[in-house]
Amino acid sequence: MLKKTVGLFILIAVLAVPVVGQTDADKGMNVSAGMFFVTDGDASDVMGNGIGVTLDKKVRSTASMDLHASVGYYKFSGDYLGYDVDASIIPLMVTGIYGKNADKATKTYYGLGVGLTMFDANLEGYDLGNETDFAYQLLGGVEFGKNMFAEAKYLSGGRNGNTGFGVNVGMKF
Repeated sequence: MLKKTVGLFILIAVLAVPVVGQTDADKGMNVSAGMFFVTDGDASDVMGNGIGVTLDKKVRSTASMDLHASVGYYKFSGDYLGYDVDASIIPLMVTGIYGKNADKATKTYYGLGVGLTMFDANLEGYDLGNETDFAYQLLGGVEFGKNMFAEAKYLSGGRNGNTGFGVNVGMKF
């Protein structure tokens, strides 16, 4: 688990370094934090709700769509028959964002993404295993102020423990 966490932070640092030297206002980098609610009742009872962060980078822009690459990390802590359960989800996604360029007055957008989710779970320190699955996400958001946004998303990771709804608030850099 520690190796994955360290690896995630290294990946975030590598993605963030090219942004530091840029001078224009919209560098295409977004950072957000929020909650993740697992939709499966049994998995939710064991894992609880998750908290996490997402780092998102705009990699291409056209007249109708922005293409974003993102990595997230959601942490869950729960209880199963009196034993502590720790779990994490790391979604790696490529998402097409629509609506941002069409009408700047509304500042709303929506998107569809595909990628992978890495799921890891431990029961009282005993490794229950980790799995990597194909995933997709549907999202909608609204921008407010100069560089703030809020998003709601549905992430389907192929397993009960990594499928659910997320709500994030973030900042654009």
